[in-house]
Amino acid sequence: MPEEQENGKKWIIEKIRTLANELKVQIENFEWTPNREGYSLIIIVNNKRVIMDFTDEDLEDCPDNKTVEVQAKLETDLKKKLFEFIGPPKKKIGF
Repeated sequence: MPEEQENGKKWIIEKIRTLANELKVQIENFEWTPNREGYSLIIIVNNKRVIMDFTDEDLEDCPDNKTVEVQAKLETDLKKKLFEFIGPPKKKIGF
């Protein structure tokens, strides 16, 4: 796996940890597995299994400051996916 993808994985996990801290939810078990288009991230959110899919391109782009639009889209997607399992926040949150 290219270094850019490894950096992308670290970036995504850090964003999820930050969001979980802000939402005061328990997140554990970060596990990456390959899929057809890239990788799936399997995590446990408040004792529920959550799977998030990322393309190789997502992983290569997300930690790069030149791709602000991709970063913003991924951050929004991460929030939406977590909200499916924990409900929307009572106040506005950000990264």
